[in-house]
Amino acid sequence: MSKEYDPKYIIELSKSLVDAIELSNVPNETLLFRAVRLARICNRSELLEWLSYEQNGYNSYEQKSLEYLSKTGRWIDKGKNEAFWGSFITISTRIPLAEKKLEISKIESLQGNFVNIALREMSARQNKISFEIVRLTSIKTRVVSLIYEFALSIYHEMIFSNIARSTFENYRAKVDALVGKYASAAFSKMSFAVDRLREGDEESISQGLTTCRRIIENVADAICPPTEKIWQNEGNDISLGKTHYLNRINFYINERISSKSQKTRLRQNIKNLYDRSCAGVHDSISVQEAHSLFLNVYLFLGEVLTLPTSKIPLELDDKS
Repeated sequence: MSKEYDPKYIIELSKSLVDAIELSNVPNETLLFRAVRLARICNRSELLEWLSYEQNGYNSYEQKSLEYLSKTGRWIDKGKNEAFWGSFITISTRIPLAEKKLEISKIESLQGNFVNIALREMSARQNKISFEIVRLTSIKTRVVSLIYEFALSIYHEMIFSNIARSTFENYRAKVDALVGKYASAAFSKMSFAVDRLREGDEESISQGLTTCRRIIENVADAICPPTEKIWQNEGNDISLGKTHYLNRINFYINERISSKSQKTRLRQNIKNLYDRSCAGVHDSISVQEAHSLFLNVYLFLGEVLTLPTSKIPLELDDKS
């Protein structure tokens, strides 16, 4: 991955843009170029199209141009198709020029027989210049605000994504180690399942889901090997034989937790995952659902393998 697409770099770039706007410590050109770079890296096509108008000026025939003429308050008279068509840099440059023009008009000396008329004309010019300054400043503020909202949203999005990514990576490392330790046969099948699901065709998805089912079975064999003994649970005799994979996983869970609600949740979860893995081999299932199923199998196994060591005595009777 190039530095340009490194999440940490995107966080730094978006934060530098946010800071620059809040502190007003970079030239307008730099502000605009940073925004364009961030939009390009993040593949925000609409923002890139808008920013191209802010770089090169607007027009009256493209829909996105017309849309952002309104969003940035550039219309003078929409009915007459009059607007501030200039780029962000043009708008920004016109503001100090207009302010200078207004300042000069205030110190002009008036003489002659038509002073009153001249005063009225000067006052009208000053009002016109003042109105232009207000409009131009408003446009500049709106543009900067839109850039700020974009940069801030990217910053928060990437920060959350980075936290989620590091959290999952830490969790994955722990789960991988446990699966590799207690169920190496299942661990070796995981990459195969991912490869099949990535291919996306119906046969590959079916093979991937078959592997998901076998991963569950391998883990059951590893954490609770088959036995001829019977597990007595809530008045029921439950077999822990070779083909009773879910029973053995549930036995393992019951041995380690006392919360009834947690037991129920985990029991229902593994049943749903196992049933869906089996059904998906024969039924049509989308790539997205298949990936979701694999991820949930992985997360379930992680939760089971990180349960505390056995603390609850359970009764096992010899099979009569």
